[in-house]
Amino acid sequence: MALMFPAPTCIAQQLDSVLIPGTVVEEVVRAYDPDSTWPLLFTMDPRGRALIPLRLIQPAAERYGYVVISSRNTLSDGSVEPNVAAINALLGDLAQASSIDVNRIYLVGFSGTARISWDVAFQLPDRVAGVIGFGAGLPWGIQELRRQLDRHGAPFAFFGGAGLIDFNYWD
Repeated sequence: MALMFPAPTCIAQQLDSVLIPGTVVEEVVRAYDPDSTWPLLFTMDPRGRALIPLRLIQPAAERYGYVVISSRNTLSDGSVEPNVAAINALLGDLAQASSIDVNRIYLVGFSGTARISWDVAFQLPDRVAGVIGFGAGLPWGIQELRRQLDRHGAPFAFFGGAGLIDFNYWD
């Protein structure tokens, strides 16, 4: 797990000597005020490389005051269960350790984990405020999207992007 908190207090007393506010550390990054509530960006890398998306998002998260969490256990190829387990474990740990605004959770996925973000967001419509997906399209076709929207409405915002060299560009 890798964390990055925006603003000064440690999430765990024993980590105080290791952590420096506003820097990325292999396991935890923080600059955090527990008296505030913070929106959460949950990043998922398709190969479980937690620090890659965390570092990409760090400057904007610090600027706008978001907590960023990333798992080493997310994958885009294969079963969805490891991703669901990672999300459940990290959100559970984070809810106990910090002041997260539970109505402002944003899922950030790359490649196949962008598709997984859609499924998770529809399962947590009262918690997920948005999905940010890069390098992948919808997890299903347009007909299924229409069915999901008919059933749930549009419970979250979506932003998507892709680069020209990404193999999922055409999605």
